[in-house]
Amino acid sequence: MSAAEVVRQLDPFGLDVHRRGSLVEHVQNDETYSNVTSAVRTFMALEAREILKEPVFRFLNALDSTEKRRRRIMAVTSVRAFKMDIFGSGWEQYLSDCSNFRYFGGIRHDFLADSFRRYKVLFDFAPNWDHGYNDRVVTALGAGCRVVTTRNSAASELGVAAELVSHYSAHHPAPCADIETALASPPIGAESLSAIRNDHNWKVRANYLLHHASQAPSDHPTKPIAKGNPADAVTNA
Repeated sequence: MSAAEVVRQLDPFGLDVHRRGSLVEHVQNDETYSNVTSAVRTFMALEAREILKEPVFRFLNALDSTEKRRRRIMAVTSVRAFKMDIFGSGWEQYLSDCSNFRYFGGIRHDFLADSFRRYKVLFDFAPNWDHGYNDRVVTALGAGCRVVTTRNSAASELGVAAELVSHYSAHHPAPCADIETALASPPIGAESLSAIRNDHNWKVRANYLLHHASQAPSDHPTKPIAKGNPADAVTNA
């Protein structure tokens, strides 16, 4: 089902045909939030509490799922010329005829870092993140990969690793030139790589969270996540 069909069938706002078309155009515009809920909220001038009303929530969920599927399929289809290993379930049914792709299905999160160390570039398709990188991106940087991902306003927060990340439009993915550049780039310098691994290593980040969870104020008790020294709670992935 397309975004236009979702809007036509589930529209909770009573929009006329013209406004429905305008809403779809807004959601798919490169200058709009890639997060569908944020885009719709801006277009309709919704207050936060209105999002939780059942018809609106159901509509946003359906539109978000439809747009993410469209964007992901566009992104992966656009890179058929590259030899790629694809992680995640369901892709083979869409692109089983592409001889350049190898499919590995789902992978345990704590195996990601070890897997990423075998590659030079991570092609990440996170089609509705506007600010803040998902863990795949940060883990890949910690493993020494260059990353091609969707536009993100948090790029400046990556520190020295920002130079290893290039961005493409989530709405209309065209990442091939960025992937070619990343593949042709020289190896990351030892000093930069050391700094990046210190900042973005999965074990360091996870243990940081575990440590601070264990230091929660006594008036807000939390269930212990792991016993013993936080540095020993997570194995090096």
